[in-house]
Amino acid sequence: MNSEVSREQVQVLQSAVNTSTISPEVSLIVDGWRKSDNKRANIGLRGISAAGIAMRDGIEVTQGRWPQVGTAELVVGNSVARTYQNMEVGDTITFGTTAWTIVGIFQANGSMSESEIWGDLTAVQNFFNRTDQVQSVRLKLSDPTAFADLSNFNETDPRLLLSIQTEKAYFARQAVKSSDLVQKLAWPLTTLMAIGAIIGVLNIVMSSVAKRTTEIGTYRVLGFARSAICVGLILEYLAICFVAGLLGGGVVYLLLDGFQASALANGVTNIGYTLRFSHEGLLQGLMLATTIGFFGAICPAIIVSLRSPISNLTK
Repeated sequence: MNSEVSREQVQVLQSAVNTSTISPEVSLIVDGWRKSDNKRANIGLRGISAAGIAMRDGIEVTQGRWPQVGTAELVVGNSVARTYQNMEVGDTITFGTTAWTIVGIFQANGSMSESEIWGDLTAVQNFFNRTDQVQSVRLKLSDPTAFADLSNFNETDPRLLLSIQTEKAYFARQAVKSSDLVQKLAWPLTTLMAIGAIIGVLNIVMSSVAKRTTEIGTYRVLGFARSAICVGLILEYLAICFVAGLLGGGVVYLLLDGFQASALANGVTNIGYTLRFSHEGLLQGLMLATTIGFFGAICPAIIVSLRSPISNLTK
């Protein structure tokens, strides 16, 4: 928000870097009033051109239309329309000394763009007195390897010396405080819950094998090796925990996939995002569930398999 890129720097980038699209953009902070508590909050307003919209994937107007060039018209992201007052199509809202008309609502596949308000680049520059500068320049490189060349060019040309970063790195920095908090809370909590789950599985397995000593003794009399019985018990409870992990993943998918959440970016603006239940998350959950099952079952399985057949049959 506090960065500045001059018109000359934009021209240098455009002439020196092999890009298929370049999009100078203005980024501002405006006030909005939340529907939930009627309190004021910061919203990001972006001045953007048609090229900047085209180079973003999944952008689509769901209501209304795009702003016309040079007019005081705005489109708002789904998250903004859902969260803030006076953000529906046809509403008029004042930013600075200008009355802006909301002419559309757009979606962006649940990305952070849905937490922004967009207007025509020229109009935003004129109405906010920023005709000679922008806050950021978005580039679509023709080759993924060109990013290193761009960084080197930026560092060696004294006319630039800008902060160059990928979109993924930029948004990661925006949400670093929230992500750090989640990481610091999630892992200790997950560890404690896993320990409790292992103890719970251990108690269940001990109770279960205690009721099956006659069955296990019979297997021993029939010639099954101790190792076979031990491995069989462990695999049995691993399968149970695996199925439990699948059921838990299904519940999480039904309850949280597509859930709309928000966070404070850099302590300044509110950004919204959509939670997605990924295959990687499911695999991690299944690995954790089977790990809990293994450590909960291994001790009871070893103990009962080491008993003599007569001892198991007489209990």
